[in-house]
Amino acid sequence: MFLKIVLAMSIFLLIYSCGDDPQTGGLCDDKNCQENSYCDVLTGECICFDGYSLSGDICVSGDVVCKNDSCTQEHKTKCSVDNNKIICSCDDGFHKKGNKCVVNTNCDNVTCNSNEHCDESSGACICNTGFHLDSGNCIANGNCYNVTCGSNEHCDESNGACVCDTGFHLDGGNCIANGNCYNVTCGSNEHCDESNGACICNTGFHLDGGNCIVNDPCFGVNCNGHGDCVNNGGFPQCNCETGYVSNGAYCVSESTPCDSINCGGKGTCYVKENNDPICACNVGYSPELPDGLNCVVTSTYCKTGAINFDYNDDGIIETSFTPSDVECSMYELINFIRAVHDKEGHPESHKPLAYEVTFSAYGRYHCIKMAQQGGLFHEDFPPGWRGQNVAYNHDGSGLSHMNQYMGCNPSTNPICVSSSEPHCDSGVLSHHCNIMKTTNVHVGIGMYLDGSRSYSTQNF
Repeated sequence: MFLKIVLAMSIFLLIYSCGDDPQTGGLCDDKNCQENSYCDVLTGECICFDGYSLSGDICVSGDVVCKNDSCTQEHKTKCSVDNNKIICSCDDGFHKKGNKCVVNTNCDNVTCNSNEHCDESSGACICNTGFHLDSGNCIANGNCYNVTCGSNEHCDESNGACVCDTGFHLDGGNCIANGNCYNVTCGSNEHCDESNGACICNTGFHLDGGNCIVNDPCFGVNCNGHGDCVNNGGFPQCNCETGYVSNGAYCVSESTPCDSINCGGKGTCYVKENNDPICACNVGYSPELPDGLNCVVTSTYCKTGAINFDYNDDGIIETSFTPSDVECSMYELINFIRAVHDKEGHPESHKPLAYEVTFSAYGRYHCIKMAQQGGLFHEDFPPGWRGQNVAYNHDGSGLSHMNQYMGCNPSTNPICVSSSEPHCDSGVLSHHCNIMKTTNVHVGIGMYLDGSRSYSTQNF
């Protein structure tokens, strides 16, 4: 009888749960409960089956359930049950780090290499303090870290100082290429010739018995074989035999081809060995071409002219070239020396040379290239040239180049007869001899200033 009553009540409850309750309004009609749970038609709530307990939003087997105070650690309040054990997890937006939950950042899942750490703001690996990036690796900062050296230099890691690269040496604060004179030590009154590394006498000195001794004003002066030279206040003066008169370092016939030539009142006429007159012009003037029997202002010839060449080495083809005052002074000096100097092996060595603007532009270009390389060298340039003199010095004016080329300084010796370089009849090549013996009729001079150093080139 008891079983019949229980069965009847169960059927009544089943029928009641499936129908609409006018008081609940069908609370379970649209309710989808999780696994292991059912909807209570009286409350509309999901109830766990017997043997299951609510853990979070799901019903799990066992007696352990998540409660409000199950997980209370900061940022670690998410609760779940696994094998009847409470599991506390990090809140959304946080992840486990050690025993704590920390906020998610750009560096999550980023692994950096040795001596690196992750930058939280960008998520990129950067070098630790005391290290810097070099070829993809973070290496310890050395003495050369953040040291910037100049051209042809590198940093010495042992002390952090900039030193010259191999093949270069320090000169005037710059590292320049080792030339022929590197580590060459010359004697008293001598200097090294960069073109060949040989020691030669300084201007105003000449070689005598292996030593460079001061020039006697009469050194090399023979008064044309018609007198004797004496020192006249530091300048050569000829005491001439009968029938000849002194013309400075020369003895000329009392009746000479110069009698009718006054060089325009801007120079002095000299009679050369072939009995031809020639004008040695004053400063600012040059002999008139082609015979040199009058003196005209130097700018008549040494002036701007048309070219078609990149003499500045700047990638732009220039169509004109304007010589500098020093370049024109060198041109002026060349013809002055050729007029007053003794004959040295060629009958035309006293004729004036014509100024060639193309040769001068190529000379300027060659000087720029020498400055870039930090030393002297010769290089073929314009068609038709037959010789080249190159030099550099530290006076920044180019006057020392005139001394080296021609063997004199017009500011202290307006006659410029004696030379510190070997004469042509000695059989030794020199800048001086190159100019005196050239058979060409043109010359061009280029010069370039590079700080305290000046470079010059004569093309002829």
